[in-house]
Amino acid sequence: MNEAITADADRTRAWLAVPAPVHADAAPGGGRLAVTTVRVAPGTVDEVTHLCLVDVASAAAERFAPALDGDHTATWSPDGSRLAFLTARTGTVQVAVASVLGGDAAVVTDLPAGARGPVSWSPDGHRLVVAAPRGRAVDRSLPYRITRPVPWADAIGALDDPPQLWLCSLDTGACTMLTDDEWRWSLPRWSPDGRTIAARASHDPTGHRRGAHLRVVVVDEGGWHAPDVPGGSLVVPAWAADGTLVVLVVQPEGGHLGARGEVHAVGPDGVRHLTAGSAFGAGGDVYGDSPAALGEAYDSALLVAGTDVYVRSHDGGRMGVRRTSLTGDPRWATVVSGERAATPLAVGVAGLVVATQSARHPCHLAVIDPADPAGTTRRLPAAGD
Repeated sequence: MNEAITADADRTRAWLAVPAPVHADAAPGGGRLAVTTVRVAPGTVDEVTHLCLVDVASAAAERFAPALDGDHTATWSPDGSRLAFLTARTGTVQVAVASVLGGDAAVVTDLPAGARGPVSWSPDGHRLVVAAPRGRAVDRSLPYRITRPVPWADAIGALDDPPQLWLCSLDTGACTMLTDDEWRWSLPRWSPDGRTIAARASHDPTGHRRGAHLRVVVVDEGGWHAPDVPGGSLVVPAWAADGTLVVLVVQPEGGHLGARGEVHAVGPDGVRHLTAGSAFGAGGDVYGDSPAALGEAYDSALLVAGTDVYVRSHDGGRMGVRRTSLTGDPRWATVVSGERAATPLAVGVAGLVVATQSARHPCHLAVIDPADPAGTTRRLPAAGD
């Protein structure tokens, strides 16, 4: 009995020592990935976070030299020359920028309560948008008081200082609030024309709507509008190059628990429900106990490449990838299937990059040729594998 327990403990330690991907962002063209991994080194109990660069074609991985242990959640600049990532090297979590060619990283923000990633670049590469709290303090010695119609979260932290969207100039170093309300803002995505930012807003301060909702913020004029897309437990926006806004809605509002996710496209002619009448559900989550959050995260479950839309699909305990085109009638084709769970990350000349895992294999990065009916995968390493 003791030998069995020891063997299980050894397997767990070995599993935790494998770098587990928790975030990935693709360079323009999809040829390189900036990957955040976590691991617990054998003989320790501390989780260590690393940033690495992965070349998709050669399957070569290396540590991102300007990053320190603990730095994470990197996003590529529009020209592929720099990375913006989160770092606590100055004491609080701030945004740093570094060249992929080498040199030191520069911390470019001094937000009052630290940043909440990920960062999104303006198309011209001169500004960043990131979610961050205001930094207002709450006196916990005062009597507990419910002031908003969300009593289970009020006055205990989640809504005391909800993150807002901050606009940061890389030219001047100035950061200003783009939103200033009681919504909880996250996942900003800058539009290709640079005029608007799509983001997720949750915890309706009026209490009228539950869950998360899509908002489009006007950058220079201020204010936001809400496209006619349903809210849900989560919404994930992604822009197409032509300015079409594609949105994944997980468990849409008004539906039953476990309702199928939906994909919508917001364009100049209105909103199209791309998954209407489809027999699959978009989104999906399994293996929630894996340290590799990338394979579970909804924020990576939607990918737009050119006019193609890739979405993680679910069928029982399996998660695959489906694809459709924004041109013509939406017809979904299966790209990845089988006894696994796959999340689409990037599309390049080498194929479709996914995070894939199964009950037998921990989450890892792999390349799949969408034209290969067998769905053969080529594993990509992370630095430290």
